[in-house]
Amino acid sequence: MKNLFEKLIDIKPIKALRKIGIVNKLLTWEIFSYLLFGVLTTAVSFVSYFIVDKIHFAATDTELTDNLLFVIGTDKFSWDLTMAVVANIISWVAAVLFAFFTNKAFVFESKSWAAKTVFKELSGFVSGRILTLVLFEILLFGLLAKFINDYIAKILISVFVIIFNYIFSKLLVFKKEKK
Repeated sequence: MKNLFEKLIDIKPIKALRKIGIVNKLLTWEIFSYLLFGVLTTAVSFVSYFIVDKIHFAATDTELTDNLLFVIGTDKFSWDLTMAVVANIISWVAAVLFAFFTNKAFVFESKSWAAKTVFKELSGFVSGRILTLVLFEILLFGLLAKFINDYIAKILISVFVIIFNYIFSKLLVFKKEKK
């Protein structure tokens, strides 16, 4: 895949763009692969969110559910809002696991698969992701409370999460050992 990237950045229009300093700095294999696997991670997140969301609505779109919600003292809107958060947490777990293994192997090319190293990297990776999860949930809840569609809110927040996660992973999780 790296060879394909090298050929891609060797195309004339891209070569011309690379003469711009900031573009050349940003047009690296690491950033390209991070964005590529970030898109795939986002797909994992959205697909798993969609599946949980559809299971929830299929299971709760009944008169029995309406009666149950009445008995436990909540309304359909509050229940759906809660389930959107639950669906997001499940999609987060699936996406984080996918992201960890692709980031380790392909993006930051962390070579060691020794249990101690993997545990250290995974715990650091998950810690960073928990931080963004908490921020994400606060922002998602705030945007949903403003009656913004949950999928649109998820897209808006994802942009900021991607940037933060890259910086956190590069500087703290998969940092290269100094020789």
